[in-house]
Amino acid sequence: MHAAKTLVAERGYAGTSVRDIAALAGANLAAVNYHFGSREALLDEAVLECFLDWTRRFELLSQADPQASPMDRMTAGARAVMADLPTAQPLFAAFLEALLRARRSPALRTRLADHYDEQRRRVAAVVAPPASGRPAGPAAGRAPEILASLLIAFVDGLLLQSLVDPNAVPTVADLAALMRAAPSRS
Repeated sequence: MHAAKTLVAERGYAGTSVRDIAALAGANLAAVNYHFGSREALLDEAVLECFLDWTRRFELLSQADPQASPMDRMTAGARAVMADLPTAQPLFAAFLEALLRARRSPALRTRLADHYDEQRRRVAAVVAPPASGRPAGPAAGRAPEILASLLIAFVDGLLLQSLVDPNAVPTVADLAALMRAAPSRS
């Protein structure tokens, strides 16, 4: 799994062969099919684990200050994500390949849906305001998950844009300036 995660993060899904995985792992070529059933099953698992690892890093960064407000935690996580966008591009490309494969694989689609559920749960735990600070209304109980979905969509969108035109993606400084310029509510 370690070899598959390393190669898929470097080369993407299409650029990672079973032969290369086995060579890096120092394993027999047949070991992939024996342990995982197929190249696709191994790479699907590797991509999902890589993204969970990526999210865990930002969880730790955003929770470094236990006294920080939810907004400060979110800002710390966003800064770290923005700074890491160039490094995440090959991995994100592999994730996109898995998303496309999921259109033909109900099992993979279920795994990816579970993956997004886990990501939403993790992000919501980092940025959730205390219950007293949550909005009222029908979505009040789901506010952390809704915010998490928006943040995940934001990061996914920036990653998509960075694959096409990395220079057009706003920097951390750009986003900080935008946040400072935003009018505050009275």
